[in-house]
Amino acid sequence: MGEAAKERELENACVQSNPMNKLLTRGLRHKHLHGREDWRELVTRAIQGKWPVPVASPQTTQAERGLGIPGEPYYFYVLRAEDSYGLVVFVLSEAEAAAWPANAMGATPFDSGGWWLGKIHTDPALDASARQAAFQTLDVPLPDWQRAFERYVLAYYGTVGDYIKGLSPGSDSTPAGTGFTFIKAQPNTARAWTWEVRVPHGLIAGRLALQAVYMTEVSRDEYVDWLWRSALTDNESYRIHRWVEDHVVVPKHDELVVQAVNESIALEVAHG
Repeated sequence: MGEAAKERELENACVQSNPMNKLLTRGLRHKHLHGREDWRELVTRAIQGKWPVPVASPQTTQAERGLGIPGEPYYFYVLRAEDSYGLVVFVLSEAEAAAWPANAMGATPFDSGGWWLGKIHTDPALDASARQAAFQTLDVPLPDWQRAFERYVLAYYGTVGDYIKGLSPGSDSTPAGTGFTFIKAQPNTARAWTWEVRVPHGLIAGRLALQAVYMTEVSRDEYVDWLWRSALTDNESYRIHRWVEDHVVVPKHDELVVQAVNESIALEVAHG
């Protein structure tokens, strides 16, 4: 098949893409459960659609400065959750009427923090200036992230299910115009080929909708107990409790939170 024909085939496949490919995930990592931020307050704000300004870790701040990432962003993974997420995982999707500013950035086919900190390995190895240049080349504007992600899956995976499982790309993953390849084995993990979407704090409202929250049974019970003792009004507490009853998913075993998220996403995509 010629390059032009292959290009048309990819375009046609993208046009017929699955709307479930809009699903994004974000975890409350273990450090958040015991850190400065009250994870229960974060869950409440997410349910209310009032996401607070994120508190970046020192490593995240270092990566944002090194890569020139603006806007106090929240970081999401596309269509899969990671083991590092911890005990609480948010699943979100783009609102149907979402419209991103044309110049809003962005999305990358890897974890940006891991990229800047050298935890994602390439052949040949890259220094800081080369990593910054590659990031600028591969960063995709938010209005285009879904199309770019779908083209990536079509080009490098047999099925989207392989991507959701965290498997490495099945073909040569040399990003166009960069001159390096991602090492598709250890020491790299799925962070090296999981798409990341960065949404500036000020752009979340009205554009991302919370679909579900996965958490352990202990976390769910702790959250509900906190909810009734919080400073929220009775009406708001009842409203949020009803949301929890309908949208909080508790896996059978605590260690299976991330696995349950990925299995559910895979089923939704398959039946999308």
